Amino acid sequence: MKKRYHTLAEYLPALERWTPQFGDYDRKTVKSELDYMREQGVKEKHLKIVSSAGTQEAINSVCASIPRPA
Repeated sequence: MKKRYHTLAEYLPALERWTPQFGDYDRKTVKSELDYMREQGVKEKHLKIVSSAGTQEAINSVCASIPRPA
């Protein structure tokens, strides 16, 4: 079984899209980065952890499929 790659995606209103900011095979590591970004003032609704295969194509695809925040 292949390991899943976890990516912290951030919604950037100026670009009107989700962009990958950080990734790791360990979800806890990615969650720590999410917590740090929240402490720095990034809105919770603008951060998501998504999982995919570890290729750049897969990461870009999963980020593009996240709906815009409300």
